Amino acid sequence: GVGKLTFMEPTLVRPDSTSLYLAIDLLNEGDRFIAPELNMELYDEDGNLAKKLNLERRGIYPQTSVRFRFDLEGLPSKKTYTAMIVAAGQDDDVFGLEYTLYF
Repeated sequence: GVGKLTFMEPTLVRPDSTSLYLAIDLLNEGDRFIAPELNMELYDEDGNLAKKLNLERRGIYPQTSVRFRFDLEGLPSKKTYTAMIVAAGQDDDVFGLEYTLYF
């Protein structure tokens, strides 16, 4: 079988006045189970590493999706960040996304 993950449009979510997270839905469009580990590095406008986050593996069955949440609490607001996100499964199952965030 083939593993194929698709990143859906990331969303900034602020459930209350103090919390902020980046929600990313991963869709498994392949025909086998994938359990990726997600890593994100956030870089500020000067290219400095602002935050590095690692999420535990979560399984995604074929033709289903799972929402992953990266906690952004504590980062200065009114700035632009570049997010480098990597979903690493097993063997050659590595997928990535670069995204620009402003909050």
